[in-house]
Amino acid sequence: MSLLKCSDIDMKDIQYTKPEKNGAYYYSSMSYGCSQPIHLQTPRLRCHYSGDDFLNKGQGIIQLEPTHNDFSLYELFLKLDDRNIKHTFHKNKEWFGKNIPLSQIEDMYKRSSKPVKQGRKPEFNLKVPIIKGKVQCPIYDQKRGCIDIRKINPECEIVVVIHIRGLKFLKHHYYCDAYI
Repeated sequence: MSLLKCSDIDMKDIQYTKPEKNGAYYYSSMSYGCSQPIHLQTPRLRCHYSGDDFLNKGQGIIQLEPTHNDFSLYELFLKLDDRNIKHTFHKNKEWFGKNIPLSQIEDMYKRSSKPVKQGRKPEFNLKVPIIKGKVQCPIYDQKRGCIDIRKINPECEIVVVIHIRGLKFLKHHYYCDAYI
């Protein structure tokens, strides 16, 4: 697995497949360069709550923020959201068989990044894969030993790998599907 850092990603190298029906939604896979999956290593982030809190909430979403004034991940998500919207607009006739105005595509897209208020840090709500109450991604400590999610403490600093899978098109909106 090849990891990309925020500074490594060139938006022009992101490739999309034509959306295909997958049950109740359509899915367009995304890759980087020559069909390489997009695995993004984040800078250090601060976790807002403990691993126990995460499991008890049962939503599969972990809330993180940058540890310092490092806005590189936020800026990357802004650029990625813009790229996803523009690419969907340019391909809408080919993908959906009709011309959809840019303003409508912008309204349909659920952004990964929310606007940041002045003097505040961005917050990231990232999906963690969970099946039957069990986290499906390994978690490592500084010594590269595998640990249980319950060992994560509030306000601890972590680095995560995000898999940016593709665009998921639902009936009234679409979004960039990504998870840890």
